[in-house]
Amino acid sequence: MPTAKQIQNAKKTLKPTPKPKGNKPKLPNKLTYIVISADPKVKRDREFLKTVREYMKNRPLRAER
Repeated sequence: MPTAKQIQNAKKTLKPTPKPKGNKPKLPNKLTYIVISADPKVKRDREFLKTVREYMKNRPLRAER
């Protein structure tokens, strides 16, 4: 049977194991937002979606037959 001192020493040498992260979504940090906002492709996509929304808002409704 180990002594109390041996158990305390053994406890000190143990390292915590990291928790498994699994498949949870990661929260983006501020740098990620800066990179996304500076990306020209994302800007083009946003502008395209904006024009599509404007078109959908302003298009005439079809006449019903």
